Parts: sequence; structure tokens; C-alpha cells
Amino acid sequence: MRNIPYCLIPPPFVQGVAVTFSAMGNVLSKNFPELDEQLEHAGMHHAARDYLAVCFASNIVLFILFGFIIGLPLALPLGFLLSFFLTVFVAMQQVTFPRVVTIRRVGRIEKHLLPALQDMRVQINAGIPMYSVLSNIAHADYGDVSIEFGKAVDRIGAGEEQLHVMQSIADANPSIFFRRAIMQISNGMHAG
Repeated sequence: MRNIPYCLIPPPFVQGVAVTFSAMGNVLSKNFPELDEQLEHAGMHHAARDYLAVCFASNIVLFILFGFIIGLPLALPLGFLLSFFLTVFVAMQQVTFPRVVTIRRVGRIEKHLLPALQDMRVQINAGIPMYSVLSNIAHADYGDVSIEFGKAVDRIGAGEEQLHVMQSIADANPSIFFRRAIMQISNGMHAG
């Protein structure tokens, strides 16, 4: 699982914690129905219940830790009260983290999208087959756009149909401009 902000649980134990707190993750995931899609768009291929279970366990650890650290110099009940507010702040940060990653990813994709599409147009006008064009874009230096086309090339090379692959990478991408461009390419491939 990708690093979760403010998570003090060591990475080797994260999956075990997710299983232990999966019931709480199920309850919390009902309050965040869009989190599955945000996690997928952020490239964090985990279920929302697992992500929220790890966040919940991490927040329990932070609550206790903050409670004792703040509470020892002050009164212990006051320390745990302040700890509660800090933990709520951290929980909000953790829940919005996939959205922040998605926004950054969209920015990286859209930064390189226009030059990649211009390169693609030149290659198609030169008569290069679509698979070779996709492969060339995947191996060029177009940042996250090259990564997305690399996924498509790998899937097409594994035997999947080009049109289906293009539509599925468009559906899975958070950038609306990338989706529109890929859908236009898919429509052109479908039309011939």
C-alpha cells in the first residue's frame, strides 16, 4: 500500500492491520462512497475499506501517542482532548490524500498531453500503424502520458483488442482531457 500520511505503522505490518480492522473499514467506507474511485485514480489499487482500516488503526496509535506526549506535561484528560482534535485533523488529511494525489497526477498528465497528441498526429499522418504509434509514445519522454500508453501497449501486446484497451485506459484515467482524447482516438479506430 502506498504511503499514507502520518501513518506510524511500519509498511510490513500494514496489510495485517488492514485485515484486523476490516470491519471498521467497512463501516467507514459507507461514509465515503467516492473513495474507491479516488484510490483507483490516484494509482493506489486498494479497496476503500482496506485503506480506511489502515487509517483507523494509524489514528488509534496517533491518539494514544499524542495523548501521552501532550498529557504528561499538562493534565492527562486535557492531553487526550487535544489529542482527539489532532487525530481528527490527521484523519481528514488521510481521507483527502487520494484526492490530492489524483489532482497532482492529473496535472502531470495534462502537462504532457498536448505534445504527445501532436507527436501521435504526425506519426499517424506518416502512415505508422496505431500499435507502433502507441509504443513510440510509451517509450518517449511524455511523463505520465507515456506511462498510460505503456500500460496500453503491454495489454495490447498480451493479446487484448486495441479498441477495448483504449476505452478501458480512458475510463480509468482521472484527466477529463486525456479521456476525451483517447475516446476520440477510439472512435477513429472504430470508424477505420
